[in-house]
Amino acid sequence: MRITGGTLFGRLAFTFLLLCSIGFGVAIGLLFVYTSDLPEIHALEDYRPNVVTELYADDGQSIGTFALQRRILLTYSQIPKLLKDAILTTEDQHFDEHWGVDIPRVLEAAYRDIASHRMAEGASTLTMQLGGGLFLNRSDRSLRRKIQETILAIQIERHYTKDQIFTMYCNQIYLGSGNYGFEAASEYYFNRPVGQLTLPEAATLAAIIRGPIYSPVNHPERALARRNLVLFLMAHDRKITAAQAAAATKEPLGLHIFTGRNDLAPYFVEDVREYLEHTYGTVAVHEQGLRVYTSLNAAMQKAADQAVRDGLHSYDRRHGWRGNLPNILQNSLGSLDKYQNESWRGSLQKGDYVTGLVTNVQPTFASIKLGQYHAMLTPADFSWTGRKSAPQLLKTGDLVCVSIKEVSGNTVRVQLEQQPAAQGALLAIDNPTGEIKAMVGGYSFDESKFNRATQALRQTGSSFKVYVYADALEQGISPFDTVVDEPVTFRSGGQNYSPHNYDNKFEGRITYRRALADSRNVPAVRLLERVGVHVNLEGAAGLAQGLGGAIEF
Repeated sequence: MRITGGTLFGRLAFTFLLLCSIGFGVAIGLLFVYTSDLPEIHALEDYRPNVVTELYADDGQSIGTFALQRRILLTYSQIPKLLKDAILTTEDQHFDEHWGVDIPRVLEAAYRDIASHRMAEGASTLTMQLGGGLFLNRSDRSLRRKIQETILAIQIERHYTKDQIFTMYCNQIYLGSGNYGFEAASEYYFNRPVGQLTLPEAATLAAIIRGPIYSPVNHPERALARRNLVLFLMAHDRKITAAQAAAATKEPLGLHIFTGRNDLAPYFVEDVREYLEHTYGTVAVHEQGLRVYTSLNAAMQKAADQAVRDGLHSYDRRHGWRGNLPNILQNSLGSLDKYQNESWRGSLQKGDYVTGLVTNVQPTFASIKLGQYHAMLTPADFSWTGRKSAPQLLKTGDLVCVSIKEVSGNTVRVQLEQQPAAQGALLAIDNPTGEIKAMVGGYSFDESKFNRATQALRQTGSSFKVYVYADALEQGISPFDTVVDEPVTFRSGGQNYSPHNYDNKFEGRITYRRALADSRNVPAVRLLERVGVHVNLEGAAGLAQGLGGAIEF
C-alpha cells in the first residue's frame, strides 16, 4: 500500500486540527472551572477599603486612631512621580502597555524557572497583584491561583483605566508593620506624607512590596540592599541619572518611625472607643474611617499627666527605697552595648520619667545609659534614699527609673526614681459646659488599662464599721467590753488575710469604744467575725432600704 504526499499531508492536518480542538476544549473547560468561583469585577465599583478612624482634640490636633488595617487613602494626583517610577520600575515596567498580563515577562520568567528547576521568578503585573490581593489568597502559589489571578487581571483591565488601577494598587498593597498603602507606610517609616518623600525613601517603600523579609524595621540590612537594587533599576531605565542613584545609594535608610500610638491621652481615647463601639458598632469604628471631634485639650492633658506622675513619684520617694530592680545580665535580656528600651525611641525632655540602664557602678557615682544619651548619677541625685552609696543601691545591668532634670546634647542630668507602688487619677472638667478637658486613669496605660477616673468605685472603707458596731450593740455587746488589738490572720476565699491598722501599730487589749473612736481596723475585723458577716450585710441592706435606697451594696 502506498501513501502519497497529499494523503500524508491531509492526515497530518487532520491530526493537528484534532489536537487543536482538544486543546481548545480543555482550555474552555479549565476556563469554566477556574472562573466559576471568581468574584464579579464590578464589585470594585463599591471598593471601600478599611481606613483609619481619627480622633481630634478641641484645637483639631490628632490624638488617636482606631483601625484594623492602618490605611490612609490617596488619589492619583497625590502620588508623586518619584514614587510611581520606583514602583513601576521594580514591579511592572510595561504597566502602561500591557492588558493585564505581560507576555514577554511571562516567557522570560518561565525560561528562568525551567532553567533553575524551581519557581525562581514570578511574572505578576501590578494588575495581577491587585486582583490577587483583593480576591484571592496571595500565599497560595498553585497553578490554579495563578490562572485565576490572570483572568482577574484581564477583567480588571477591561473595566478600569490605568490610573484607577494604579491608585487602587497604591492604597491596597501591604507594606509591613500593619500598614496598608503607601501613604500609611510613608507616615509610619518616615513620618511624612508621600508628597515629601526623598528618592532613597521612595525606593525603600518600593522595596518593601516584595514582602516582610524586606522590612526596614525587622531586616534593615536586607531592606538596604533591596532599596539599592531599586535605585539601580531606576537608573538603568533612565528614570533617574546614574549620579542620582549613586548619591542615593550612599544614604542610610533614615527611618523616623511614627507608631501612631495613642500616647497623648490613652485613657480618654479608650473611653471614647468604648462609647463609639456601643453607639455606632465595631465595624463603623474600625473600618469606616470616622472623624471624631472631642473636647480634650492637649495642653491641659499634658499638664495633667505630668502632675499625676510627679505626685505619685513624690509620694513614693517619701516611703523609701524598695530596690529589687530587674537586671538584664541576670535575666539574659541582652548585653550592655546592644540592649534597647522602648522609652529610648524618642528624644528626651525635661520632666520625663524613663528607664535607664546601669553600665558602671563606682563608690561615688553610677553611669546610666538612656539610648543615645548618657548620665552620671551622683549622691545628690539619690539622697532621698537615705545614707546609701551607689553600690548599695545599684549594680551593673540594672534597669532603673530616672527623671530627666536637664538635657545638654547627648548628656542629661537625672534623679534616681522608682516605679510608684501607688496609683492615681485626675479628671479635669469645664464646669459651665461639662466638657472633659483632661483625663488620667493611672500611672501608665501600658501597665494597667484600668481607668481609675471612670471605673474605680469608691471603697466603703471605715464607713462600714458603724454597721458592724451597731449590730454588735443589738446583740448585747457593751462599748466597754474589750478586744485584743494584735496581729491576726483569717482564711478568706482560699487565701490568708491579715488586716493592719493605718498606723501599722497594735495597742493590745482595748475597749470597743476606744477601737471605734480611733477607727482601729484589727478590732473591727475581729468584731465582724464575732457578730457574723451575713448578719451585718442583711442589717446594712435593711438600713439602706429604710433610708429610701440611698445606700447601695
